[in-house]
Amino acid sequence: MANFSVSLHAAKNGMMGSKRPEDGKEEAKRKKEINYVVNALLLNNNEIRELTGFKETLSLYVLHEPDRLQWLNLSYNYLVKIDPEILEFR
Repeated sequence: MANFSVSLHAAKNGMMGSKRPEDGKEEAKRKKEINYVVNALLLNNNEIRELTGFKETLSLYVLHEPDRLQWLNLSYNYLVKIDPEILEFR
């Protein structure tokens, strides 16, 4: 699962020149961690011809938790068979 840190800054209106220096604790309270989970993958309308190594590639580069995938769209590609790898997804 990818982890991203987002820093949120708030400005108070009407307090010009009265900003006090922040300590690290206050800044840490404002930071929020966002976890992205991919549960849908749209690969339709491409020129995909085969899916050899598909699950391994997805696990390494796209889906950090492949078991959470709920929707996989491979329509309008050049696939002529369904590889057994695809059947490993729920």
